[in-house]
Amino acid sequence: MTVQMIFAIYGAALSTGLAVLTALKFLREKPRISVEATLVNAPSSEGEKTHGILHRVKRGDDLVWEEVDVEIIVRNSGALACQISDVFIETASAILQVRPNGLPVILDPNTSCSVRIQPEFLAPKKLGEGGALTDRPVESVGVFDGLGKKHRLSTQSLAALVSRCRKLPLRTAAVRHRETGNLAVAFPMNDAVTIVFKNRSEEHTSELQSPC
Repeated sequence: MTVQMIFAIYGAALSTGLAVLTALKFLREKPRISVEATLVNAPSSEGEKTHGILHRVKRGDDLVWEEVDVEIIVRNSGALACQISDVFIETASAILQVRPNGLPVILDPNTSCSVRIQPEFLAPKKLGEGGALTDRPVESVGVFDGLGKKHRLSTQSLAALVSRCRKLPLRTAAVRHRETGNLAVAFPMNDAVTIVFKNRSEEHTSELQSPC
């Protein structure tokens, strides 16, 4: 084996090693975002205006009024900071980008944040035969980062959360569109919402309507 060949092999090995180290450094230093979600209850009273759903629950021997919201917990276990811009709820027809109080936010390494959204977002409805409301499947839920990348709730967690939300006394109803007169699915949204339709022909909704 010639000296030139030895140097060539050494150079190739060194380049490969540096490439591997660079890749490992990138993986180590990038943000690592995870998402969890759960229902949370807060004390309330009958007739109180609430962000979440107001309902009565049994606590011991008493029936009390409580407000129910969905809490989204976002964690960054990586080595770089990451901006979280919106919560998203995706169905077959649209993506809802919800911006509750607390977003957007910069998550530093090894920190977390939590925000609350209305349970109706996790229990979307559609118009069935005769104007009856039926469940619309939810494909995914999570958060967008500042670059538009989706960070999703796990499939199992999503299924369990949607099931619990559907059992609540939702404020979703079939209403007449104030411009077209057509029936539409709606509930009073208390957070800033942007609706991105997958089929542009469905863009006939008002700001209070949830096309999901």
